[in-house]
Amino acid sequence: MDPEEAESPAYAAFWNRLAAGEFFTAKFKRRAKGGREVWIQATYNPILDDEGHVVRVVKYAADITAEKQRASDIEGQLAAIHRSHAVIAFDLDGVILDANENFLRAMGYDAEEVVGRHHRMFVDEHHARSEAYAEFWRRLRDGENFSGEYPRVAKGGRTVWIAASYNPILDATGAPYKVVKFATDITAHKQVLAEVSRLVAAAQAGRLDERADAGISADLAPLMQGINAMLQAFADPVEELASVCERLAAGDLRGGLEGTYAGAFGSLKSSVNRFVDTLNDLLSGAKTIAGHVAEAGTHVRRTSAALAESASRESAAVAQSSSALTATTGQVEANARNAVVASQSVANAAEAARTGQDRMAALEEAMNDISASSQEIAKVNGVIDEIAFQTNLLASTRRWRRRARERTARASRWSHRKCEPWPNGVPAPPKRRPRSSSDRGRRSSKGSSSAPRHHRRSRASSPTSSKYNTSCATSLTRANNRRAVSRTYSAPSNSSPRARTRRHRTARSWRAPRSS
Repeated sequence: MDPEEAESPAYAAFWNRLAAGEFFTAKFKRRAKGGREVWIQATYNPILDDEGHVVRVVKYAADITAEKQRASDIEGQLAAIHRSHAVIAFDLDGVILDANENFLRAMGYDAEEVVGRHHRMFVDEHHARSEAYAEFWRRLRDGENFSGEYPRVAKGGRTVWIAASYNPILDATGAPYKVVKFATDITAHKQVLAEVSRLVAAAQAGRLDERADAGISADLAPLMQGINAMLQAFADPVEELASVCERLAAGDLRGGLEGTYAGAFGSLKSSVNRFVDTLNDLLSGAKTIAGHVAEAGTHVRRTSAALAESASRESAAVAQSSSALTATTGQVEANARNAVVASQSVANAAEAARTGQDRMAALEEAMNDISASSQEIAKVNGVIDEIAFQTNLLASTRRWRRRARERTARASRWSHRKCEPWPNGVPAPPKRRPRSSSDRGRRSSKGSSSAPRHHRRSRASSPTSSKYNTSCATSLTRANNRRAVSRTYSAPSNSSPRARTRRHRTARSWRAPRSS
């Protein structure tokens, strides 16, 4: 035995009682050779002489070390179970036999309040009256085990979730005689799961400002704090990114993400900042192009306005000179209006380009408008060339028509001087001059009349006859037409002197007959 126990007063008293003839039987711990621990089941028997005095003590012992270790192991396991679990025992009808402190503390009762009552006090009334609950206890009486998570009603009506196993205990014959339930309170875990589910739903709905309640359970407080830290790590870059997008929408391109992020959020920060820098470069280039287009549009508007004014003046002059050119004048005016419309289109393109500085999404459309405006400018240049050509053509036409009128007037005045006036203002035919005998003989030899060729048809007519008047007027009209045709197809003013001389000779090739 241990030296401390051998020197103890209890050990001395033990032997004093044996000396007095007292009998002892018990389990004793002893030390074998080498200090090994041995448990024995022993009886100490005092032996008396004839006079009744103790002469010796005989001990009968059995080695129960293995049984003691098994019993100690079982006792240790039961003690551990009672320390960590809520344990309650029922008879086969569900009446409570006993409950440990863990169970009583979880449910909020004292032992006197539960012992002798039925298990249904821990379930809601609807479930207690159900067939499933009665079937549950019938199967337990048949020796079937049950385990799972169960909601139970604690004192005051609060709900407690337990993870429990119902275990029928068998007697020596193998028949169940009671049911023992080992349970663990998982109410806090259920509340944490519900809180996590709430946070997940809030995050899916875009509400990243929701946080977990760390006061649900003191044991799980570190877990809830970790969940909140994780949510904050997600919310910070998302909120800053939203702020950057709002600034971009407002036209502020001065900065990107500035927070310190690692991993995927660090890559996101780099991508966003590169995007903002690229956008700044694009908009700067667009602003420069828009300025150039605006200047070009201003120049085109001024040029178009001047051309429109000039075209209007020329159109008015042409309209006064000849009614036959009314259609051409209308075309010129339409061209002028088209030039104004093109100028307005250029102004609209410039405005669209300026708007592209504020709207990133409209950048491509603004560039398309700029390209279209450039095409319109080319069309305007074509219209300007057409207007110049029409103006020069009208001016040339005006000049030769004026000259034609002047020459016609001169020819008319000359013809009036050579012909006698007729009634109704028609010029009389020219008088024939006397012919010599040689002339008459020469004409007679040819068998023709002595009158001029263009008067031969009216030789036999009276000077006042209608046929003679018509012949004279017709001759003059044909002469004037020949002059007009010769001038219409004459060489331009910048042609060679030879061509101008030929044209001059053609215009003067006809002479009116001399008066006698």
